[in-house]
Amino acid sequence: MAESSQHQRYELRPSRIALGFQLLCLALMFILWLKILNIWLCLLLLLLGLLSLKWLRKHRQVKSLAQLDLAEWVIQYTDLQQAQHVQIKHMIDHSFYVVVYFNEKKHANLIIWQDQMSILAWKSLKSRVKLQ
Repeated sequence: MAESSQHQRYELRPSRIALGFQLLCLALMFILWLKILNIWLCLLLLLLGLLSLKWLRKHRQVKSLAQLDLAEWVIQYTDLQQAQHVQIKHMIDHSFYVVVYFNEKKHANLIIWQDQMSILAWKSLKSRVKLQ
């Protein structure tokens, strides 16, 4: 019984892979900017990129995702006490991450990276995605 509930609830932690990917993209853009722009403009754009990355990382983070029914899920954010009921349209597996699409437009699409959960929970989520 405990094993079944464990596979219906996913506790998420902040992703280091996502941060690394974002920093890698920013570094690649900086290298391209160096090739085509003035050094001072490149440094200004790098500063703006780092500030926007910091601002984006402050947005609400998902703490947990739990399945109630086939498409009915409960999502808990770190900054909100009350959980929200959501309807999942579909999920897509991209090997290192899973994208969750919601029916309501007020909920942004959720990207769940592999390092955000335990290996057992990650395998369970990937199996759930394949069954949809």
